[in-house]
Amino acid sequence: MAKSFYAELAEKRRLVTLPADAADASKLAPRYASDELGEIAVRRDGPAVLFDFGEWKSEVASSRNSDGSVSFRAVDAGIWGFGLEFVVGDGAKRTLKLREGQHEYTFTEK
Repeated sequence: MAKSFYAELAEKRRLVTLPADAADASKLAPRYASDELGEIAVRRDGPAVLFDFGEWKSEVASSRNSDGSVSFRAVDAGIWGFGLEFVVGDGAKRTLKLREGQHEYTFTEK
């Protein structure tokens, strides 16, 4: 069981860029909001990109998905395993989509 957990974790790490890819991160809006979940402030700390939710924040890694989309994934200790992945939208207004179980939440540029 532990071997498969660490193998899966190693595979996830191989697929992401940390710190987040600078070109992809430069396309993020400074702030996003969701009616259901509140706000996300996008902050920089040197090369690190942080998603700040107010009550907590996490550095994010970036990844390019097989469908061509870009995702940002929270990577701070205790969060990685939960799979908090924010997929960048491709519409006229910048969005981030969080898929959690059967739910999908959209954060829109504020």
